[in-house]
Amino acid sequence: DYKYLADYTDFHFERRKRHSQKEIGYPGLKEHLEKHEELRRTVQELHDMLTDEEGPSDAFVSKVAENVRDWLYYHIKGFDRSVAEYKYMRDSADRI
Repeated sequence: DYKYLADYTDFHFERRKRHSQKEIGYPGLKEHLEKHEELRRTVQELHDMLTDEEGPSDAFVSKVAENVRDWLYYHIKGFDRSVAEYKYMRDSADRI
């Protein structure tokens, strides 16, 4: 459901922005937020496509797989992991 995906995306991104990256001074925050905005636009485009086509066409399903699934996979594997690594290194600096 588009509304659920859109609401969850906003909730997740706002929470991450407020509670972790900003607090730890993550240097890639601006770029990370730009990637979040990219997914928001993609979700809106998918919603528009679903509405225009009056249901999930093969092209829609393909676009979801290509844009949402892949975006989440690479984002979590890349950007989110780099935030976690930065936080760990920052928090462990006195132990090294």
